[in-house]
Amino acid sequence: MSSLLLRDLWLADGSGAPLKRCEMLIDGGVVKAIEPEIAGCSAADRIMRLGGQILAPGFIDAHGHSDLSILAAPEGFSKISQGVTCEVVGNCGLSAFPLTEMNRDHLTELYRNYDVELTWSDYSSYRAELARRGVKLRIHALCGHNSLRGAVCGYDNVELTPDRLDEMQKLLAVAMSQGALGLSSGLLYVPGKFADREELTALLRVVARHHGVYATHLRSEGAALIEAIEEAAETVLKSGLKNLRISHFKTAGAANWHKLDAALDLMQKLRAGGLDLTLDRYPYTESMTQLSVILPGRWGDMDDVSIGRELAAPIRQSELAAELAAARPADYWRGVRLASTRAPGFAAMVGKNLEELAVAAKCSPAELAVRLIASDSAGTTAAFAGMSADNLARN
Repeated sequence: MSSLLLRDLWLADGSGAPLKRCEMLIDGGVVKAIEPEIAGCSAADRIMRLGGQILAPGFIDAHGHSDLSILAAPEGFSKISQGVTCEVVGNCGLSAFPLTEMNRDHLTELYRNYDVELTWSDYSSYRAELARRGVKLRIHALCGHNSLRGAVCGYDNVELTPDRLDEMQKLLAVAMSQGALGLSSGLLYVPGKFADREELTALLRVVARHHGVYATHLRSEGAALIEAIEEAAETVLKSGLKNLRISHFKTAGAANWHKLDAALDLMQKLRAGGLDLTLDRYPYTESMTQLSVILPGRWGDMDDVSIGRELAAPIRQSELAAELAAARPADYWRGVRLASTRAPGFAAMVGKNLEELAVAAKCSPAELAVRLIASDSAGTTAAFAGMSADNLARN
């Protein structure tokens, strides 16, 4: 391998130390020297002047969702081109493992767009598939509570018997013994929304025994934000775990923007009490997730596969459209932008809000939303306006 001398650069070494101006000699793919000036290297095979650019170690994306996409595109260009060389997947309660006959079909449908066959069963065999496909990124994973619950109970709101909870604990213990970092939850989504505090505490005891971490997409990021933070902290502390990470922290909905101070004060109080609490801040004023999260009543308790199956009947589409129209104010749809869909005829309309699209389709926004969900419940996503730019700008 050849030698390379890098000149005129600022080095961020990952230690937290200030940037320093330096030169770097790399020989055979190994950094041999970092000095303010490296003399006597005219024999280097290549010399590059970086013009004052910053050289840094690869970034870690601590909250990613490339569980299946990285198998479809193992070169990971969209990450590596941004300097990300390591990603933590399995966030928001959704991981690509464990897989059983109870959740394999559901996750296959959810990830259908990537055209990857889900042949593995646990974290170890998932990692073997990453290696087989030559994935370029370093991938670490949390075990998703929704996938874990689905593997044992499916996606209906069913009673979690002691035997089922024991099975979930055993599957989680296996995942962690195979190297999973801990547990994630997505308590806004099916089936995680059906979990009570006792279930979460019992699973977190497994995480505590394995010295893992817990990351949660809170049960509420709006109307019950404070209560959701309290719930997360209570389950962690009762389990004996000492750490809590709140994923993509935000105050969603204008009626809840004023709760930022109370939420920050609560988190400071929890830290002062000994909880190792961290968060990642949501950096946008719109959130993005599946369009089906807006569905009212019993529809909101159904998984996407069941929703699509039931909406195959036109009469159900009409019923749901009426319920949805009654549940949302008329101006709501201006703040809902189509982000992605596999519904025929809508690919070119991504980026427009549902009010605009409904006018073009000559139907109501609620009818259009139902049409999209009926055609592609798992794959249709939307961006929802609702966060404060002023709150976002605050430290």
